[in-house]
Amino acid sequence: MEAARAGAKGNTDARGLKSHQVHELAKAKIEESEKLRKALGIREDYEEGSHWKRQEERLRDAIPEGSRREK
Repeated sequence: MEAARAGAKGNTDARGLKSHQVHELAKAKIEESEKLRKALGIREDYEEGSHWKRQEERLRDAIPEGSRREK
């Protein structure tokens, strides 16, 4: 009866795991993300928003030290 209710509610994902199997779900999600990263050609050391951080650092380095203190 429990299995029928769980199936009826849709508490399983595409791999047949149930919502209480958190470790298995987490591992499956990590594997899925890794496959997607490789398929899209994203480097392992990619950090989200790193482009903006580098751009901000370049801007900060371009501003002379004296004018930063005046503000």
